[in-house]
Amino acid sequence: MEVYKALKMVSENIRYEAQLTRYKQQLDDAECVEDELKQERRRLQRELRIISDKLDNERTRSDVLQRENERLRVLRKKDLLNNSDDKLVTSRSHSPLLPNNSNDIQSNSSIEDFI
Repeated sequence: MEVYKALKMVSENIRYEAQLTRYKQQLDDAECVEDELKQERRRLQRELRIISDKLDNERTRSDVLQRENERLRVLRKKDLLNNSDDKLVTSRSHSPLLPNNSNDIQSNSSIEDFI
């Protein structure tokens, strides 16, 4: 009976040691996976930070460009309003059919004869 108990204890001990070895291997594998996941998480966070910075820069650039665009529109509108009469006068003064000064009136009289 003693021998039977001793053999039973030895077999249980061997079984427990095998189980312990298996659990240690599973623990090592899980720790490796955990380390890989941590590295992946850090890499993704770094990428997210870089992309977020780029997005912020592009938003800032877009805001600046929109303000500049609006400023140019306002200036263009003002320029068109202020210079519309001037441009009309300028376009007439450069017309070959209309005289620029009194001396041109005499030289353009022949043109008026044709009209």
